[in-house]
Amino acid sequence: MGRKKPSMFSKNYQKQMKKRRRRYILLILACAFFVGGGILYATSIKDKVTNIMAVNDEKKKNSSSESNEELSKDKEETNKEVESAESKVEKLKEVVVNIENKNVKMQVENESGNIISFDVDKSIEGDVSPNKHNLLLIEKTSQNAYIINNEGKVKDVTRKEYVSTEGEVFTKESVMENNQGYLWMGTPKFVSDDTIIYTSYLPWISSENNQYIWSSNINTLEQKPYYELVGKDVKIGGVESKGIAINIDGKVVYLNSKGEIAK
Repeated sequence: MGRKKPSMFSKNYQKQMKKRRRRYILLILACAFFVGGGILYATSIKDKVTNIMAVNDEKKKNSSSESNEELSKDKEETNKEVESAESKVEKLKEVVVNIENKNVKMQVENESGNIISFDVDKSIEGDVSPNKHNLLLIEKTSQNAYIINNEGKVKDVTRKEYVSTEGEVFTKESVMENNQGYLWMGTPKFVSDDTIIYTSYLPWISSENNQYIWSSNINTLEQKPYYELVGKDVKIGGVESKGIAINIDGKVVYLNSKGEIAK
């Protein structure tokens, strides 16, 4: 049951009523405090939750933005690679020619006309001229030599015959038919844009098998011997500062573009 209200005829009526009003006021203030605190606490939690959600949204946006940027960069790099590959294709052309029933493929720059690379059968050896506009080939079995220019035009530069000092003519076919394993024209290489050198048993047609160095002008096919450059084992190497390197029985000499010999 509720608390009994004091009698107004009591001598302590006024004091009791003041105490009663104080209790009501304190109770009201306590309720207001708890209600206000609850509201503030709820608001604080709500603000924290809102802030957390906002941070998470921002992270998602940043992550999505970074992901989109990475995808954009990957796509851009891929496009650049494709454009680079297409550009290379546009800058190069493939020239294909047939030499003794074997295909020869050259990669040639469209703008400069330079021969960048070539692909040949294993029975064929090749060398690119210093100006990169001509390719020299030798078919090792037939010992036939050819010049192919950067447009695919073929010129036969095989030495066809040898004329002795007495005026006797020896053809390539007859010499090779009657002398098995004869070295008529071996491993030719460019010494300049218009001159090649090669190894040969010429001027002798015998069993001595001494190898001599010869040069040939690819335009006139004029042949020139270097009788002082002779040995049993002669290898023509690459071009160096002194000229093209020639290893003769283990000793290296050089022949420059002017036809001069240096050691």
